[in-house]
Amino acid sequence: MHLFSFLILFHALSLTLSHDVGIEAVLSLSDKFMKNFGMGKGEKQNIFIRSKGKLPKKFSRATIMRATWVGNNKTNELIEYVDHVKQRGVSSLQASANLIISDLGIVKDIIKLTQYVNALTKNYETTMQNYLEYVIGQKAKFVIEEEFTFLDMVETACRLLYSQQKQILDFAGEVAKTDPNNTNTNFDDQIKTLNQIIYRQSINTKKEEMRHICHKHEVCRPYPAFTDYFADFLAQIIKLPEDSLPTLFQLIKSLVDMNADFFNIIPDEKDRKFVVKRLVNGFDEFNATKAAMIELKSILVHRFKIMNTTDLKWKLKTQAVRILLDIIDKAYQYEQYNLMFVEFDQTVQALRSWISEDKFFPEAAITHLFHSIMTVLELNLSKNGKEEMGVLIETILWGSSKNEKLFKTLFRDGSAFVKGLEFAPNLEVL
Repeated sequence: MHLFSFLILFHALSLTLSHDVGIEAVLSLSDKFMKNFGMGKGEKQNIFIRSKGKLPKKFSRATIMRATWVGNNKTNELIEYVDHVKQRGVSSLQASANLIISDLGIVKDIIKLTQYVNALTKNYETTMQNYLEYVIGQKAKFVIEEEFTFLDMVETACRLLYSQQKQILDFAGEVAKTDPNNTNTNFDDQIKTLNQIIYRQSINTKKEEMRHICHKHEVCRPYPAFTDYFADFLAQIIKLPEDSLPTLFQLIKSLVDMNADFFNIIPDEKDRKFVVKRLVNGFDEFNATKAAMIELKSILVHRFKIMNTTDLKWKLKTQAVRILLDIIDKAYQYEQYNLMFVEFDQTVQALRSWISEDKFFPEAAITHLFHSIMTVLELNLSKNGKEEMGVLIETILWGSSKNEKLFKTLFRDGSAFVKGLEFAPNLEVL
């Protein structure tokens, strides 16, 4: 993991090691809504972040929130986009059903299967419409949150579509297996292949939707992004047996300690020392660190969800995490996609082999990934991009920043580096 992820991990770790009361960050959805995503009642993801510190007297939190709240400027565009994904979702579900019926050779109970697919398509439209109405009802938003709302809609629509395509496959598989006239004896292999096809389609669908909102609504982000791969990497760490954590955490601890100079991005020396010391010492608390990693993964996966809370300072701190992750993704956008995939995939495979095949601890692979990430950030972050990160880190720590002008701009408009309003250092010298 790299240092900025450690900072966010530190933020989650603060909760785990403290006795403060956390505030639920992620939208609380009904059990019916969660079921649509193939999730049970106990699978809701909650993000908790500890609040601390005060804003400068000259620049109160209330002033910032009033200055950056927006009305319904993007409401019509959002309605238009949801109409688009509903139409696409219905077409995709019907196309998936036709492919599955054809590949599995289903003849019996076609009417029953068709009714099931029709019910799912109706459910897809209703769920997206209900979620749209909820989002529109949240009137107090940062300007930057308008962009996050579109990104959340893409994530929600694509995840729901994938879940319902899998439901169609499961239902069709049972229908095919119980048909005595079906001579197909290769169901398991075919269902496995269809699962892979549906998964690849879900990735392609999200890529296309990200291109759509960039072209149509000027909300542009890379996908798959660094944070997508990093969330998968964290998921693998979380799955590791308890007795393997001390070895892994000691390596991460030493990597943080050796690269502490990178935190010079934080303007205040006391803040720098505080962060590094807390991170280094935090990895000695194995259970708390693992719990913090779970929280970090939740932040990565659900970071575009609308924040339904009246705690203004908490909103600022959470928004700072989101914009920080945006900057990291943008810095990685300059890198070759295949290389990033290979580096993460090799490290994940090495971790799996370490446990399942009792091979050597993959110290070299983890160290290489860490240094590769640090090199990319050092080369691709502009001076102003690093300054933005410094302000965001201060905000995550204390809820405020001494750089009031940049602080206000970041929470009103988002990162200039992310929006491409400046060149990365390696492009400036060309």
